[in-house]
Amino acid sequence: MRNKQNVQQKILKVMLKYFKAVAMLVIIALGVLTVSCQKEDLTSTEEVETSTLNGIADSTNLVVPIEAQNLRGWWTELDYNSVICAPYLTADPVKLSDNFFRFAVSSNSTYTTEEMYVKFYCHTDGDTSYVKMQCLNPYSSIRAYKLDKIFSNSANYSYQYFVRQIPTVNVLRRITPTNGSFATLVVPGQGDNYHDVAEHIYAGSGMYMDQWNFYYEECVSWVACKVNEMWGTYNTFHNKMFGANNPLSNASTWKNKFIQQGYSVDQNPQAGDIMWYPTSTSMPNGHVAFVHGVSNGTIYYSYYNDFGDHQYHYSSISTNNIGNKYFIHVQQKL
Repeated sequence: MRNKQNVQQKILKVMLKYFKAVAMLVIIALGVLTVSCQKEDLTSTEEVETSTLNGIADSTNLVVPIEAQNLRGWWTELDYNSVICAPYLTADPVKLSDNFFRFAVSSNSTYTTEEMYVKFYCHTDGDTSYVKMQCLNPYSSIRAYKLDKIFSNSANYSYQYFVRQIPTVNVLRRITPTNGSFATLVVPGQGDNYHDVAEHIYAGSGMYMDQWNFYYEECVSWVACKVNEMWGTYNTFHNKMFGANNPLSNASTWKNKFIQQGYSVDQNPQAGDIMWYPTSTSMPNGHVAFVHGVSNGTIYYSYYNDFGDHQYHYSSISTNNIGNKYFIHVQQKL
């Protein structure tokens, strides 16, 4: 009898341990489910609150926070809305120098921690960037934002102003109804950097070409080097930039070909121009040079290949002694 009772007690102990283990698993499962439900409720609440703030879209698209000064597409853009954007006053950019511009916005919105951005589009290389503006008086009811930006290449730009009303939400709203535009000018200085930039490509029969499809160390190759440097591009200016069947070819053809493509050509020299020479007995294929500057009636320019020497030259000429030379204005790519 005693043995039977001992066996029953052992069975009860085993069963009790089993039920305790099952109960513990149930408690853990319920705890996980509760946390999960709370997390889902919190997410839903955050999404509802986000979506109701000035029409900001579903936050499921808003994942990566924006921290960098130059931004390239980790957010949602919202269109201009005249009612929502009423608190914002934008200004046209102020040109401080040929490649230095100031952008400004003022705001009296209730979003005191909002951030302002300027979106830039470069028409030369198609590059788009977003740059954050500096808030000059963050604790004022009317806040002033400023961006002073130096551009490294000559180009035509479009710009738009954007506001990020909630810094933790990756939504930028456009606060200007139309695009603005401006042009920069960065003219390379004098000095021979040709062999640091131009590629030396064997073209057969002992001849070499560059990456711009001109013969190496020719005047046309040097000008291609300088214009690409001015535009901030690698080979946008090249022999076949107007089409494979319409190459620039020898310098003698450049004046008419650029005119045909809409570029301005005249006898009013400017920094960044191509100086064009017609054919002559000494230059049967014509000649081109790059203008670095014009000051006090003097044109400063550089070129390669003076009468076949394939060398760099820097020179100057009076604006009163232009003669039959013309100036192709290529400061911005058309």
